[in-house]
Amino acid sequence: LFAKWQTKVNYYTIHNGLERERLELNMSKWQRERVRQSLGVAAEEKLILSVGTVGERKGQLDLALAMEKLSGASAEQAHIVLVGAKDDAYGARVRAERERLPEERRRRFHIIPETPEAAKYYTAADIFAFCSRNESFPRVILEAMACHLPIVTTPVHGVVEQVVEEENALFSQPGAIEALVRQLERLPWAA
Repeated sequence: LFAKWQTKVNYYTIHNGLERERLELNMSKWQRERVRQSLGVAAEEKLILSVGTVGERKGQLDLALAMEKLSGASAEQAHIVLVGAKDDAYGARVRAERERLPEERRRRFHIIPETPEAAKYYTAADIFAFCSRNESFPRVILEAMACHLPIVTTPVHGVVEQVVEEENALFSQPGAIEALVRQLERLPWAA
């Protein structure tokens, strides 16, 4: 009688998929060089992208703090682009932290409002950074992988089902700014 309620063999986890053709079509609308020029990113510089609603759970403040701690040579090459900003208290904290940065680093830290055109920024990106504290199965990691971007991420639930540390992503714990900086600076672009 209770055999039909056996939960060890009668269910499957079906993860969100990614419609790559749609992503590629959206990306094809943008020219990498033009997007980078619009942000002031030179060809030899590296654009570190973070996409997602800017909010405390997503932890984008860590990237502003990391920008401050990047070595001089790395900071001279890096542009950090946050896509998904809202006009709320957390967004204000991220903007305030950006304003605290020295001028040269501040101009390399871009905050973009929520937009349906995230593909525009994937087109221009060199690295994907993800600082969430809590996730289910984030689509942006799938998008970053589809774009062949190196990924630095927090190893939170859902993310660890998508990527493997030291295989296709580098990990840093949520809020561990120095570890985030170390992982970003391990990438080949860093001095």
